[in-house]
Formats: sequence, structure tokens, C-alpha cells
Amino acid sequence: MTLTDLSQGMVDEAKLNVSEHSGNFQFEIAYVCDLQFADNSFDVVTANYMLYHAKSQDIALAEIARVLKPGGRLYAKTNSDKHIVEFLDLQKKFVIDDSQIKNVGLAHAAFTLENGGAMIEKHFSNFEIVKDNSICEATDIDVVVDYALSMDATLNKIPLEEAVREEIEREGYFKVTRSSGMFIAQK
Repeated sequence: MTLTDLSQGMVDEAKLNVSEHSGNFQFEIAYVCDLQFADNSFDVVTANYMLYHAKSQDIALAEIARVLKPGGRLYAKTNSDKHIVEFLDLQKKFVIDDSQIKNVGLAHAAFTLENGGAMIEKHFSNFEIVKDNSICEATDIDVVVDYALSMDATLNKIPLEEAVREEIEREGYFKVTRSSGMFIAQK
């Protein structure tokens, strides 16, 4: 099993996480658009919430297909366009700098459950989508506000806190839609 990441820190974290497990693990720094592995090297490739970070999803998927053996599978987790829309709405409503609004939600838009299939079918013989949808009912104002503040845009904290507090008091929780899934593709 070869565990890879673009970041040495994440590779080190992977080493730590599997240190108590027996197995033949290799660790590599790798960039999905330029994989330094031979053609037909792997039975399975997993891509957990990362294909939207690639400079080109087409190149990334071509590289993954190249290193997979015939009949090999790609398991690619990603989000839906509907994932955490409530936080995206908060960003749009409480953004300090209006020029940031155009970027809200774009960080993960390059590869979603809605647009990823068209990209995958260029490189794989077939695929299916397994969806994972749920609703989170957050009751801690600080958790909701801290998460909203950690996202793409710089937000006006005071009115953000007031709005979250009002919703939690009115509804008993702050609703967050979790909408993600996985493409399972075969070469």
C-alpha cells in the first residue's frame, strides 16, 4: 500500500496513523497531475476530497487511469454543490469585502458530485456514485461561528454571531446540510 500526499506534513501524519498496524506501507510525496509511478501499477487508487485541488481534473484523472491496472478502480470522494450551503449563505451575507463574494463556494466547485461524472467518463469504462447526505443540527454558537470564520471569505463576526444565535434560539439548532459522496470508477 502506497500512501501519498502533496505535503510532507500529511505524509508524516499518515506514517504516524498507521504506525501501530502491520502491513507493507510505502510513503511518497506525490502530485496527482504528475504521478511518478509506472503505468498499470495499482489495483486501487483512492482520492479523498482532493481532486478539486488539482490544477487540472482532466490531467489528474488521466494520470490516475494511467497508473491503474486494467480493471482497477478509483474511489474518489467529493462534495455536492449542495454541501454546507448554509455556511455559504452566511459567507455571502456577512462578508466584509464584497469582492470576495464571487469566490464563495468556488474552492471545491472544480470537482463535485454534479460535474465529476462527465470528467470521469473520459478516462474510465464505467462508474457509479454512492451518495452520503445528512443534516447536522449544531447547537453550539461558537462552533458554528468558528467554522464559518475559517472558510474562504473574511466575515463580520458580530452580526454573524447574532444571526447564528437567533437561529439557534428560534429553531433549537443551526441546520447544516452535509451532502457528499463517492465516485467508484473502473478502468
